[in-house]
Order: sequence, then structure tokens, then C-alpha cells
Amino acid sequence: MIGFAAATLSLCVAAADADRSSDAFDKPVSKQVIPLPADPDNPQAKAKRSCFNYPGFTVKEVDLGEVGADTLAIIPISTGKKEPLCEQKTGSEFVIKRDDWSGYFAGTKGNFVFFDADDGLQGGMPFAVFSGKTGKKLFEDSRLGDNFTSIASSGDGLVLRYKRVYLAPCPLFADSKACWKKITAATALADATPPDCSEAYEKEMKRTPKFAQAVRRGNTVIGYNVEARYAGGKPTFAPLPGRTTCWLED
Repeated sequence: MIGFAAATLSLCVAAADADRSSDAFDKPVSKQVIPLPADPDNPQAKAKRSCFNYPGFTVKEVDLGEVGADTLAIIPISTGKKEPLCEQKTGSEFVIKRDDWSGYFAGTKGNFVFFDADDGLQGGMPFAVFSGKTGKKLFEDSRLGDNFTSIASSGDGLVLRYKRVYLAPCPLFADSKACWKKITAATALADATPPDCSEAYEKEMKRTPKFAQAVRRGNTVIGYNVEARYAGGKPTFAPLPGRTTCWLED
């Protein structure tokens, strides 16, 4: 059973529309940052272990100064129990496996934990949402820019609004009609005006004339406003009003 009412969440989202990035996330009850010994091979790195405590769980991040955190973990807190010590390892933590995600802790909303990727991709920032109760990855996507427009949660339900980054499986510049049909089938952007990608493609063809034909056939990346809902154990995505943009894949 879905643990929230659609009407209530709609009100929450409307109220949260003015929020940006960290302001849209929950504030931790407390935070611990423990400096770690310097690595002789990388003395400039400021290694640290950080623990962010929330009602019900703690998020731990071990950052050794390399690209991506060395360890990301979620530690459940039983009702009435004190916050765990920010130790290197505890017996009850869910360690995020590298195969599931690699990056940095971004924030939480209710029982949901957000991690950003260790680097951008296709002009966007990939992110993943995990359960603070089970440590399981629920879904992942990519947004344009550092911020979500809004984040709202209630029980096991989550609503996000952001500029979504979608890599199309085709070149909108070279085959606009057929490619836009594929894009709308995947994104439900049927009512949107197809964006004009000619400037981005022509600029790259001019910069690399020897590879002009390959550039023409390069896949298109779409940026559009979306509302993502996680409910009943799965995410759904619905486009929102706003300008749709496009650019050439990396």
C-alpha cells in the first residue's frame, strides 16, 4: 500500500518549490567530522570521516581526497537508541557497493538518502536515491545543475522536481522527425516543441571539420523539466511545463 496521499504530497511539493539544493534536504540532528591521518603519497588531501545523524539512521562518508568517496554507508538507528559513534566500521551498517553507486553524500529527505555521482556526465549530474531503512538503491537519474527544484516526502513516497538530463538513442540534428518520435516515446514530451539543436551541432562540426559526419550522427542530450515520483516500489517520470533544451553528447 502506498504510504502517502497524492493530495497531501502535491501540497508539500507546491510549498517546497522555492527550495533549492541543500535547503530542500532535511537538516541533520547532528554531524561529526573526524580528520584522518594524511596519506604519504597524497599529503595535500584532507582525508576525513563524516557522519550525518538523522532520526532513524546515520549516513557515513569516508573521503580520502580522491575522486569519489572511499566509503558510503547507511547505519540504521533503533528507536530509543543513541546515535552511533562515527567509527571506521560498525556491525549494523549498510555499505554502498561500488557496483551500486560511487560518489558523494548529497542529503536526505524523510527516509530517503541521496548520493551524487563522483563526476558529471552528458552535461548533467547523475544521482541515486537509497532507502535509509534498508540501504537499498531505489532509483537513479540525472539532473541539470547542482540543485533540485523541490523535494517532498511522506512515508514511503517521494516527489522530486528538477531539470532532467536524458541521453537520446539518436541524433535529433540529422534525423529530427524519427528521433523526436523516439524521444517522446521515452519521455512523454509529446506536447513539447522539439528543441533546435542546430547551433550546438554546427559549432562542433566547425570546430572539428574532419569529423563533421560523425558529429552529425552523434546522439542528442535533452534537458527538460520533470516531476519524478517514487511510490509503490518504483519511480515514474512526468514532464512539466518549461523550455526543452538540447546539446550534443559527450
